[in-house]
Amino acid sequence: MGPTLIFGDNSATLSNARDFRITQGNKHIDVRYFYIRELVKKGLFTVEKKSSSANKSDMMTKPQKEITFLKNRDMLNFVTPPMSFKKY
Repeated sequence: MGPTLIFGDNSATLSNARDFRITQGNKHIDVRYFYIRELVKKGLFTVEKKSSSANKSDMMTKPQKEITFLKNRDMLNFVTPPMSFKKY
């Protein structure tokens, strides 16, 4: 069985997970938050970029415009309310 794949839309976070050195941009981050680096280094996890527009779970983490919300809802196969549903 291969490594678990983790998708993310934040380039800086993905870079920190892949890069095993302390830089000017990440030196202020507490080392306990770099645990994912160890798991990536051991080959237990891999990280890949996934744009926000293709990220189904984005609707669960931040507010979205209606059109984006509906698109993400459809990708998750949520049931659309019946036509008698009234919008408040």
